[in-house]
Amino acid sequence: MAEDCRVDAEIIRDELRCNGFEPKIERVETETGMRAALTCKPWDIIIADYNLPSFDALQAIELLKDSGLDIPLIVVSGTVGEDIAVKAMQAGARDYVMKDCLVRLIPAIKRELADHKLRQQEAQNKQELSTLQQAKDLIISTLAHDLKSPIATSINLLEQLKIGSFGHTEPEQVELIQELIQTRRYEGHLVDNILSVFSDQILNFQSRFERIDLNQLLREQIVPIFQYIAESKGITLELQLAESLPEVYINPFDIKRVLNNLLYNAFQYTSSKGTITIESQFASSEITLVVRDTGIGIEDQYLKALFYQCEPTNRRFHSGAGIGLYLSKKIMDIHHGRIWVKTELGKGSQFFLALPHVLQEANNKDLAFLQG
Repeated sequence: MAEDCRVDAEIIRDELRCNGFEPKIERVETETGMRAALTCKPWDIIIADYNLPSFDALQAIELLKDSGLDIPLIVVSGTVGEDIAVKAMQAGARDYVMKDCLVRLIPAIKRELADHKLRQQEAQNKQELSTLQQAKDLIISTLAHDLKSPIATSINLLEQLKIGSFGHTEPEQVELIQELIQTRRYEGHLVDNILSVFSDQILNFQSRFERIDLNQLLREQIVPIFQYIAESKGITLELQLAESLPEVYINPFDIKRVLNNLLYNAFQYTSSKGTITIESQFASSEITLVVRDTGIGIEDQYLKALFYQCEPTNRRFHSGAGIGLYLSKKIMDIHHGRIWVKTELGKGSQFFLALPHVLQEANNKDLAFLQG
């Protein structure tokens, strides 16, 4: 308590006792005394007279700020003008009570003690959340290395085996090795999706945005990956590209991830002798990519939540497909694009990706992408 009048201090002490408190009060009259009191023990609340002979409430407030302590300070003073009370509140006082109206003091103290407890709990929760987040990030990082490294290593060894680096390989062996390679790539694709969902890492990747010809991306980076899968499953893979397609400004890594999600799903749920078509379209302000299959389709009851939940919703969405669609929706949203589906049960599905063909190269704050 910053108070130079012993009698006034006793009156405040009695008021507290009459209202159920058992106060332990240390009275100070100077800046030095208050500084020493703040360091000697923890305090629940500070009561300060506005004017002391060598010290005042505004100095007490500044001293409290400098200490870095979160302790509510209430000014309890004699008759002063309203402008002084406002000045004290603006400086950081939690309330201002007149000495001739101490009936307001107890409610003010109770309120500030409750608010202080809430702030402490929020700070503790924030610290615990930060600790948990750091632990989760460490686990995700470890899992990413422990799960993805063996996959990458095995793919590299299989590629070397396929080209005969370890000795002659028969044609039928090459076919089997290629199938194993595709299987391992699909496993890596699923691991990427799962790690992306649970990492919650939204990072800034403006440097990864590029002006891209989507037709070229489809021809050179998408179709070659899935052509062998089509041949091994007896499925026809068709590519239908619009002419003179404008460039788009995108993160190619993430758009390839979306296309991979849709195509892996299409191949998983399209039977032999079926057809999967990749198509590019251009109209007005958008470029649309379509992945069309002749698979099993999707039941109407699952369409509403298709892109908004990770749990598989029907037999089409096992083995990670639901996670892939969830991520695809997030990626398209960040690209200011759209994703939607048209489907007929037993006849197949069409997934549409629409991207603006002129996307302003926004600042860093707008270019945040999921990093797997």
